[in-house]
Amino acid sequence: MVKVLFVCHGNICRSPMAKYVFKKIICDMKLDHLFSCDSRGVSDVCQGDSMDLRSAKILKKYGYPFDNHCAKKILLEDLLTYDYILIMDELNQKHLYQMFNRNIQHGKVFKLLFFVPNYQRSDIADPYYTLDFETCYEDIYKGINEFLRFLNSKNDEHK
Repeated sequence: MVKVLFVCHGNICRSPMAKYVFKKIICDMKLDHLFSCDSRGVSDVCQGDSMDLRSAKILKKYGYPFDNHCAKKILLEDLLTYDYILIMDELNQKHLYQMFNRNIQHGKVFKLLFFVPNYQRSDIADPYYTLDFETCYEDIYKGINEFLRFLNSKNDEHK
C-alpha cells in the first residue's frame, strides 16, 4: 500500500482539498485498495479547526465527498509513516526541512506541482490569502493526476 500525505500551512484549505480529491480519483480508478492518504499542516496555527468552508464549497461543486476534517500539524511519526509527502509550496517545504531535516529521506518529499511537466507554476498558492479556491483546485487536480501517472510509470519500470 502506498501512503501519501498532503501538506500545506495550516491544514484547512489546500491539503484537505488534495486529500479528498485524491481519494475520489483513486476510488474512481478502482485503486483505493492500493493507497492510503491524509493531510497535515507545517504549522499548528489551525490545529483542531475544520476545513475552510470555501474549500468545502469547491469540493461540493465538483462532486467530491468529504467528511469532518480536523486540522493537524505534521509530526516526525508522519514523516516516517508515509511514503510520499506532497507539499503545496516553497514555504511549506522550507518549514518542513527546518523541522525534520535529518529525518527526511531522499525521494520522499515533493511539491505537488513537481509532477506537472512544463507547468507555469511550481507552487499552489494559498487560497486563504489569494481567495482563488478555483485555481487552487485546478492545480491540485493536475498535480494529483500527474503524480499518479508518475507512480504508474515508476511501477512499469519495476515490472
